[in-house]
Amino acid sequence: MSGGSRIGSSPSSDACAPGSAATRSRLSEAVLALAARVARARPLLVAVEDTQWLDAPSSALLELLAARVADAELPGLMLVTTSRVPAPPRPRKEDVLVLAPLAEGDVRALVEDTVGRGVVPDALFARAAALSGGNGLYITELLKLLVDRELLVRRGEGWACDEAALAAARLPATAAAIVAERIELLPPALERLLWLVALLGGSVDPAILDEAHGDEARADLADLAGRQLLRAEGRSFRFAHAEIAAAALADAQAGGELPSSARRLAETLERRAGHPADVARLYLDAGEPGRALPHLLRAGVDINTVRAWLGHVSISTTNIYAEIDL
Repeated sequence: MSGGSRIGSSPSSDACAPGSAATRSRLSEAVLALAARVARARPLLVAVEDTQWLDAPSSALLELLAARVADAELPGLMLVTTSRVPAPPRPRKEDVLVLAPLAEGDVRALVEDTVGRGVVPDALFARAAALSGGNGLYITELLKLLVDRELLVRRGEGWACDEAALAAARLPATAAAIVAERIELLPPALERLLWLVALLGGSVDPAILDEAHGDEARADLADLAGRQLLRAEGRSFRFAHAEIAAAALADAQAGGELPSSARRLAETLERRAGHPADVARLYLDAGEPGRALPHLLRAGVDINTVRAWLGHVSISTTNIYAEIDL
């Protein structure tokens, strides 16, 4: 498998040169995301012949795809190969740590370790423990939501809350519902930026967002990191956890903004010579298979597979692109 340019990076960067580890990793992410996108829309059969001749990076990608299928992460996809794909290693028994649900006392300890003792009324601990089912993520995200709602506020060096308002407050039933509400409470500019980060996926270089989001991209990314929705990794950013990424995509979809956001990113990546698999995936998310077509072919997708995926794109159009020196 040949590589391409990492999102937001210069195509001439050594780390993003064809064959580099960074390029292979980015290509694997893009191929898996594209397979997931197609499999969600319709059943997808992936047939791989002569697997004994695959190079090491392609074999690794195939094993990763097989693992996703085996773990039911891609329920609409079937993988067929001419030889057995090695099963991914399973954790040894001694490597598995089983965590018990948090009890009410554990919830109290977690909350008081964050905001201090005596800040939150005792009744909240029992409510949060019951709703969370002992899930620590629920508790930490709930505290952030209470800050977003301004029910929990900074006072000097500590925290304070309106006990009556907190006692009457509706608490979401799941961690996912908490994250969804936190995104809905964001200022519109931050909400739109979060959609773009979700569509790009993985570790995102701010350079790509400078063009797609505007001059405030860096400041807005820092704001989202301050709200603990994103995590800074050197000069890049990624979601603090997977629930936030899923909620951001769902929020964009519910608001009817996902296609336009995906189109803006696809056009930006296209101008910046981004990897064709990324560009194709984003055009597909935008509902524009015709614009995805040349990038699918540049990414090395077999022309017959392209025809099967994009059945409503004419064969003559597909043939025109296939005849171009891509």
